[in-house]
Amino acid sequence: MLVTVTDFGAVNDGVTDNTEAIQKAIDFVAGSGGGTVLISGGGIYLSYTLYLRSGIELKIDSGTKLLGGSDPEKYPEVP
Repeated sequence: MLVTVTDFGAVNDGVTDNTEAIQKAIDFVAGSGGGTVLISGGGIYLSYTLYLRSGIELKIDSGTKLLGGSDPEKYPEVP
């Protein structure tokens, strides 16, 4: 199975927080038995903490960037 994060509402403008959309894509593919989550289309996808699952390949196409957000309040504390 192959899905793109834009199918789940992600926007490659470098400003929109895409964490929820990317996580939904990951969870959907994991729940369907595994496959690839594709981040493509050029531009910059801003995101915070993502939880990968077994059987998931996260692929980022050339010319496309996944940028970690800079707001420390949006990252969970990990013991």
